[in-house]
Order: sequence, then C-alpha cells, then structure tokens
Amino acid sequence: MEDSAQPEANASRKRVVLDTSRPLPSADYDPDMDDDLPENKPAKKARKPPPIKRAPRLQFCGQHNADRAITSARDNGYLVRIVVVTLDWRKTDYPGADETLVANDWSGNQPYALGDVDQRLTRQEFMGLFCTEASGEPGVGKLVANKLLENEHNHVVVVDGTRNGDEYARLAAFAVAHFYKVHPDGDDTLWKSLTKFPVYSGRPYFYTWQAVVVKMSRIKSEVTLRVQMKQYWEDTIRDL
Repeated sequence: MEDSAQPEANASRKRVVLDTSRPLPSADYDPDMDDDLPENKPAKKARKPPPIKRAPRLQFCGQHNADRAITSARDNGYLVRIVVVTLDWRKTDYPGADETLVANDWSGNQPYALGDVDQRLTRQEFMGLFCTEASGEPGVGKLVANKLLENEHNHVVVVDGTRNGDEYARLAAFAVAHFYKVHPDGDDTLWKSLTKFPVYSGRPYFYTWQAVVVKMSRIKSEVTLRVQMKQYWEDTIRDL
C-alpha cells in the first residue's frame, strides 16, 4: 500500500525552474517614484569673506572721532607707529598715539588754535600749511609728508579742535597728501584716499577750501605751490 501511494505523491509535486535569461527589474527602480525625486543640484560655492578694509596712512578728524581714527590706524598691524598732528595746541592728549606734533603757522613759532567751527582762517594759518616765513622753509604739509615718507609704518592722523574736523583738518590733510604726491618717492595714493568736502544742495559746504584743493591738484612743483597759494589768498580769500 505504501509503495503504490508514493508515485502519486511525487507526481503531485511541480518542479519549479528559475529562468535567468530574463532577469527581473531591480528592486531599487520604480518609474513612478523616481520621477518625483528632486534633481541633483550642484552644491553652492562657499562665499568668500569680504576683504578687510584698512585705514589709509593719512586720516583727518576732530575731537569726536579722534580715538576711532587712531584705533583704525592701529589695526593695520603691530608695526604701525601713529603720529597725531594737532591744529589746536590746547588739545594734545591722545593716549593711543606714539607721537603728538603741535603744528605751527606761517611764522614758524605760533601754534594753531583751530577749535571753533566758525573761526576764520588767518593768512598766517593758511600759508602755514604750505610754507613758513623763514625763507620758504617747509610748512605743515611738507613736514608731515616727510614723516610718512621716512617710514612706511608711520601713520598720521591730522586733528583739529572742532567736533569732526570737516574743515581745517581736512584742508591740512590735503596739503599733506599733495606734498606726498609731488615728492619723487611719493605717489597719489594718499590724495585719492581722502574724502572731499561735503556737498549740500549740489555745492561744497566749504566752497573756498574745495577751490583751494582743486587748484592744488593742478600744481606739480613745491615752489609754484607756495607762490600760487600766496597769490590765491591775496586775490580770492583775503576779502571773504
């Protein structure tokens, strides 16, 4: 009995053969799902940090922003040596400076006292920016320019006794930059770094001094500068 039932049981079992000639699609591929996947986008480039803005070697300011100008100069490196040139002998305390110079006017021995915004610049004070009375000895502009030329680590801050130095300190700084520019070893980098006189309603607020700066920019000789500045005072500024 057992021998006759064995063939029927074996016959009911089907033999399954795996057909490898037609492989099934990969389980990872689903055309309905893959169409919804976001496209691979290129990675964003990392933004470069903005360049550090360095203070120029020549700055001008008043009492309100003197400390900030000195600090900005100091940030240019540990070798920096800061020279403050004051146009008001009554204000000479600048702890952050390595040296403080009190500027003298055309006479060569009278210090400036430019601390009132409504103060009118005298002939001696104006000419002292360009020369001195003693046989055309260097004035404030050339003396300070020489400080900048003698050592590349010297930084100069010109400061007057007013709040922001928009008038007198700025004019003196332009005189310094001009002498630096016309010197054989100098260039126009300091001249370009200075901001011009503020403009209100399309006209420079300190129109007289802006005109002086424009005239200076056209002169390439120190001797010619002294002569023309004297003449400009007599012809234009004296009677204002």
